[in-house]
Amino acid sequence: MGAKSLATLSNLAGRCLQFWNWPQARCRRSLLQAGLLLLLLPGMLSAQPVYRYSRQASTDGVVDLSSAPDLAEYEFSARPLRLVFVLKPYGARASQWNALRLVAWETSSIFDQIRNGARYDDIPFFAAGSGLAAERGGYTQLYLDQNAMHYIFCQTSPGGDCRATLVRQQGDRLLLRWEIASVVLQGQGEGSPIAALGGRTLYLAAAIDANNNGILDPGECKRLRILLR
Repeated sequence: MGAKSLATLSNLAGRCLQFWNWPQARCRRSLLQAGLLLLLLPGMLSAQPVYRYSRQASTDGVVDLSSAPDLAEYEFSARPLRLVFVLKPYGARASQWNALRLVAWETSSIFDQIRNGARYDDIPFFAAGSGLAAERGGYTQLYLDQNAMHYIFCQTSPGGDCRATLVRQQGDRLLLRWEIASVVLQGQGEGSPIAALGGRTLYLAAAIDANNNGILDPGECKRLRILLR
């Protein structure tokens, strides 16, 4: 065999070996990428918010927003819930738009969007225009909607609308109560009695802009996890 033929065979052999080793090299690269992903995965997971709730004692289904910590957990038998909170009377001027903003959802994902120092209008479900329509006298049901809020206020002027039960008034402070007997689940048009929701968990974000500055200040938003037995 001539030198030219030997060179040709050698070249072909080299190409065959290169082709033979290519899948192995690709496999090695894939394994390396998988290994790097496994190394990074714990850090990626730890970057997800972890909420540590303060367990609150309550046996009668009452949640007092005034005394609840920022992250609170309640466990109730499946019975009507009663939210108690304090507001100033609602007025016509922006400085008098005293209201409770409340959004309810099936997971804690709504809490991820709540940041102290953020403008209320920059939080989608707390922004102006995101309020759920309410009948005169308030909401008769709790709606699970991660994109909209219940907007609860009380006008004390004659003929004014009050979207919660006025328990008592002391000066310009109103003690209000909102009783929740049924819940409208996502995708449902009608509410289900809370008594039929045993085993479910509800997540509520309830905020009051106490100084009406449009900023979510520390302590203004209570994030609640409600366990229904």
